[in-house]
Amino acid sequence: SAVSMHSSMAKHALLGQGWDRHLFALKVEAKRAGMAVPAIFQDKAYNVLSEIILSTSTLKTPSLESGGFGPVGPKCYGIAYGSGTKPTGEEVLGVTVTSYMRDSRGFL
Repeated sequence: SAVSMHSSMAKHALLGQGWDRHLFALKVEAKRAGMAVPAIFQDKAYNVLSEIILSTSTLKTPSLESGGFGPVGPKCYGIAYGSGTKPTGEEVLGVTVTSYMRDSRGFL
């Protein structure tokens, strides 16, 4: 199912085993070594797949009342969200939307 696949991919990414991290490291190391950047990094498909449009994070802790999560690129929106129960028993949901000089109000 989609949920199982997402969970598996998230776990691999968390452990540094995501395919994008490996390719990113190859690109950085090629530049650091003064080598030509491999052709795959100039490919349109790679660039489309590498452009992150939505970057999200949850904030689930009783220590924080709110927080934020920044975008990771110029076309990206950063979305932080969290839910919980206040000491009064009231259930709450908080969302923060950020961007680089882009109008984020459409998300609210």
